Parts: sequence; structure tokens; C-alpha cells
Amino acid sequence: MNFGSQEGLHYDGLSQEEKAKLSDPAYQAPNGECWADVRLRAVDYFGTLAKGSHLIFTHGGLITTYLYKAGVTQMPNNCSFLGVHLEDQGGEFRELDFQWDFPYIEEDI
Repeated sequence: MNFGSQEGLHYDGLSQEEKAKLSDPAYQAPNGECWADVRLRAVDYFGTLAKGSHLIFTHGGLITTYLYKAGVTQMPNNCSFLGVHLEDQGGEFRELDFQWDFPYIEEDI
């Protein structure tokens, strides 16, 4: 996501109010992107993939935004896996095959 005037700020340095705003699907970064913009970029990318299986590594924010309409509303833990089926054309999500969340470990935070 292009965070505009907030680019480069560390999450831990944000207020609780600012952190809550980031999780809102309607969030618009000051002078930057909104989550809908991020989703459109994901759809565009997935639309370039040839038919078949692919292994894709991505940031949790991007995949959560992409899958939000399918009910994935919480960002997966780091190193988690999600299996998805795409529509035959256009890069749109069709169904979630599986979600395996890497165990949350308090010391990793």
C-alpha cells in the first residue's frame, strides 16, 4: 500500500486510533492509496497468471484485502498459507480452498 504522507512510519509508533483506522476496509492513507486500490492491483496481478497452480508469497495486508469479500477479515499470521481458486479469467477470487495459520508466538512480536 502506498501510505502517502505516512510512508515510512512504524506501526508501533502509531496511536491506537491510527492503528484502528488501518484495519478499516474504507481506510484511505493521507495522500496515498485506499484498500480498494490495493485490491484492484491484486486482481490485476492474479489476472496475469496462466491457468494452473502457483505458489505466491505476499504481504498479509494484500491477501486479506483481496479475500475480504470472501469473509477473510483478519490478516493471517506471518508464514501462513492460503489456497485459493481464481475465476477462469480476470483474476477475481472464486473460492478459498484452505487456510492454515502459522501458530502465533508472543515472543515474535
